[in-house]
Amino acid sequence: MVLEYGCDDKPGACPPSTYTIKGVDSVQVFSMDSNSYLTPLTTDSIGYDKLLFKVNFSAQLIVKILGKSSSLYATAPYPLPNSNWFIENITVSEVSEFYNVDWEISNRHYETFQDVDSIRGNEFWLVPIEMFLRPKSAPSNSGMYEFKIKVETSEGVIFDTTKDPIIITP
Repeated sequence: MVLEYGCDDKPGACPPSTYTIKGVDSVQVFSMDSNSYLTPLTTDSIGYDKLLFKVNFSAQLIVKILGKSSSLYATAPYPLPNSNWFIENITVSEVSEFYNVDWEISNRHYETFQDVDSIRGNEFWLVPIEMFLRPKSAPSNSGMYEFKIKVETSEGVIFDTTKDPIIITP
């Protein structure tokens, strides 16, 4: 006797769970060492080349997997949960405009950074939805800087937040 159950009456993998984004949940500041190891920042000062912002988004489930697809023989694995939103633009700006710098972005695998413009029109990453941002160049002077992070979707929805000031050194 063979027992098999699945998501529905059709053979194959279950459909993925899909989430929509509700806003910015938090921004964490990390220090990245030369081996790309991250540690939460515990001081009020950091070198620009070690600074990393982790932006976490709050998400809401809009489509749920109906059940498990399983049997005594191999079946397709569960698809990973995903989001249903596409990024049009990301800007990181220093509030006082004394430190104007381009930023790089990475998805959860923060070792691979790319220009922010390179993600335009792409579906945002798997859930949990987070991004890592780092400045591409140093400020001209050490100083206290405050940043506003703004994400705009292709549907025109804007999510933004302002991060507490931090001392950044060249």
